Amino acid sequence: MVYVVSVILLLGAHPVKFLKEVYFWALETAQSLYARWQDSRAKADSGRRPRARSAARPAATRTRRKPEPVQEEEEEYEDEEYEEEEYEEEDDEEEDEEELETDAAGQAQLPLVETPAPQIIDATQRIAPKMELGAKPFERKKPQHASISTEGFENYDLPGFDLLDYDEESAPPEDHSDTLRAQQNKIVETLKAFGVEVTPGDITRGPTITRYEVYPSIGLRVSRIAQLEPDLARATKAERINILAPIPGKDTVGIEIANDVRMPVALRELCQDDAFRSSKKKIPLALGKDVYGKSVIGDLAAMPHLLVAGATGSGKSVCINSIIASMLFKFGPDELRFIMIDPKVVEMQMYANLPHLVVPVVTDPRRVVGALKWCVNEMERRYKIFAKEGVRNFDSYNSRVRDEEPLELEAEEEYEEEEYEEEEYEDEEYEEGEEGEEDYDEDEEDVECEGDYEDEEGEEEDEEGEEDEDEEGEEEDEEGDAEAGADDEVEGEDEAEIDSEHIDSIAAALTDGELGPEAVGEELDDEEEEIPDRFPYIVVIIDELADLMQTAPADVEMCIARIAQKARAAGIHLIVATQTPRADVVTGIIKANIPSRVAFQVSSALDSRVILDTKGAEKLVGKGDMLFLPPGSAKLERAQGAFVSDEEVENIVDFCANQVDQKFEEAVRASIESGGSGEEGGDDEVSDADEEILERCMEVVLQEQKASTSLLQRRLRLGYTRAARMMDILEQRGVIGPADGAKPREVYVKRAAVVTE
Repeated sequence: MVYVVSVILLLGAHPVKFLKEVYFWALETAQSLYARWQDSRAKADSGRRPRARSAARPAATRTRRKPEPVQEEEEEYEDEEYEEEEYEEEDDEEEDEEELETDAAGQAQLPLVETPAPQIIDATQRIAPKMELGAKPFERKKPQHASISTEGFENYDLPGFDLLDYDEESAPPEDHSDTLRAQQNKIVETLKAFGVEVTPGDITRGPTITRYEVYPSIGLRVSRIAQLEPDLARATKAERINILAPIPGKDTVGIEIANDVRMPVALRELCQDDAFRSSKKKIPLALGKDVYGKSVIGDLAAMPHLLVAGATGSGKSVCINSIIASMLFKFGPDELRFIMIDPKVVEMQMYANLPHLVVPVVTDPRRVVGALKWCVNEMERRYKIFAKEGVRNFDSYNSRVRDEEPLELEAEEEYEEEEYEEEEYEDEEYEEGEEGEEDYDEDEEDVECEGDYEDEEGEEEDEEGEEDEDEEGEEEDEEGDAEAGADDEVEGEDEAEIDSEHIDSIAAALTDGELGPEAVGEELDDEEEEIPDRFPYIVVIIDELADLMQTAPADVEMCIARIAQKARAAGIHLIVATQTPRADVVTGIIKANIPSRVAFQVSSALDSRVILDTKGAEKLVGKGDMLFLPPGSAKLERAQGAFVSDEEVENIVDFCANQVDQKFEEAVRASIESGGSGEEGGDDEVSDADEEILERCMEVVLQEQKASTSLLQRRLRLGYTRAARMMDILEQRGVIGPADGAKPREVYVKRAAVVTE
């Protein structure tokens, strides 16, 4: 306080005015230091973010009065400080203008990214044929072991490339570089007109579409580019465009526009590709070619089931034909069998002579359920055999280590022949020994007789009498020898007769099955012999699912779900196609068990969601343009489907049919005609399990003397579908009467009558 008073007295200034000037100076200094600290902190946090500086100076600084010139040093210091602040503000404004540009929507756009020079990739060029005419994509393996229904298929030969057409282009391909660059510039200018700054990228021309890639600027939302889809379609005069924001696996945005001229993808191109002939793919399927010119090859064994859907005329039937042709190029009738279901009757008639068919093409919707049930029974039978053999899946069963049975049989036959020769040799020695022993016994008997005779009459007889007795004894010996030989011959004849009768009785017992324990052992051996050495693949192809879901939706859905859930390890695969992808046709149960899908052009985004669980199929251009969802991936692949003509399919089928004759499985056909229950007859087509439930239903009806679906549901805990079916069967068998509106059904069979019977 003393220093302040002394300073005021020395300077001669007014005390109030002096205190005001000191206060304003201190306040201004503190504000300037705080502003500088705030600017430095903002730059450290984010160099690209605009600095939060106040445009106007503090109110106290604007409203303050300029101090009177009290001291020259203070005035000079304030002027220098004020000039430095103005200079820093000008520099900050220039940096902000250079780094930051605000568009009309108020979004900050930063400078464009440094991008490589754009390239034009032409993927429409056809793959030159690597193999000579008549070559084959696969060589047939020599059968090492017998398999199911292989009789007559040993000399089967796989088809070759000469059955497929390939038009070689004589003229050089056209150069579309100028047109593609002009189209890309138009896209960039259109986006710039709407305030979206992008940098042009690569251009890829595919068989059906051309993909233009652009690099968005830093900080630009890719959703803004996707929102301009109608404006880009207007500017490019395209019928339909598809925007991938972003392209999966890249930092660019793709704009796909359909080509004016489309290039078909021949099936022969795909079959010549190394990916198709790779050993990693067990059941290769030639699907098509993507926008980058790479072959799209699927593996049915890894899928393991496939759903194909699309509108009429979008290329669904051609895709099914290319899939079937792909399998015919690799597998013979003893390695893969087909069950084709064609409710439309005309789609698969070209395959009627194919030797790979288990049964003729099924066209009656009433027999479709029987065919699917047979597949379920075959799946269960295979799993039981797998369990007996101690293997887990189809591949392990076919590649298991087998016992060399032919060598063992030959060794057993040689061993039996040696034993038979040794027995004959022992029998001969035994007969010779018996003859010697008989002669020796006869001599001893003669000697004993002579001794006894001499003892009794030795003293009374003379030498002549003894000679006469000797002659009589010799005659008796000769007669005894003759009688002994005759007895031996009779015994040999009896033994021969006993052996033949014994053999005949054994043979008759074996043929009649009278030998109880031995028959049981033989039955077990027969069952073991029925286990095949190898199972073939079974591929079930359903051409139109919608028609089947209208006839028997519950049974069809149940069978498809069971096959899709369990049949992978049994070597049974399912391909389902439909042209009406509605939610009541492609149900959630079917979609959950068929992960791999192929979608062609559909009419709405709702149908696309039914097939792929996402939109995108409604933007396809048709004629084979498809989206493929591979197994185990959520990334959709857009491709142009392979084209195979009806003439090519007929050539392949004729080639296969001319080699071997068709051999349909009669047992399978009978099972399908009987509804898949495994029995040949049956008016009601009721399985064994349903027959047990039917007996319980009959007991309930006879006990209550009334019949209704709700009664069976309550008493037996059945679902409505099965309870209603039991009611229909009871009506067919004459147990209950027909339904008569709200009146209860009449029970024809009384309980007392059943008891008396």
